[in-house]
Amino acid sequence: MSNQVKIKFKEIIQDQLKWKTFKTPYGLCLTIYYARISDLDNWDAVLSKFFNDTLVELWCVPDDNMKYFIEKHTTVWGKDTKNPRMEIEII
Repeated sequence: MSNQVKIKFKEIIQDQLKWKTFKTPYGLCLTIYYARISDLDNWDAVLSKFFNDTLVELWCVPDDNMKYFIEKHTTVWGKDTKNPRMEIEII
């Protein structure tokens, strides 16, 4: 199940990342707009992992280990039942 979700996640965002490279070291700012209350780590850990793996698979960064990926900030911005999402900014 998780592998299928990860593949679908990559398909959704790969067009936004293709042929881009980011300077390293890099970090991520994640902003969450939720539809219903859940555990922050359920969103943060999984989506951060999927996003970083996609960056590596698309050759946007050399690796997502601590040599290259050095910081992450997560903010819960608020409730948005019409458009729940996580916005990710590479810093």
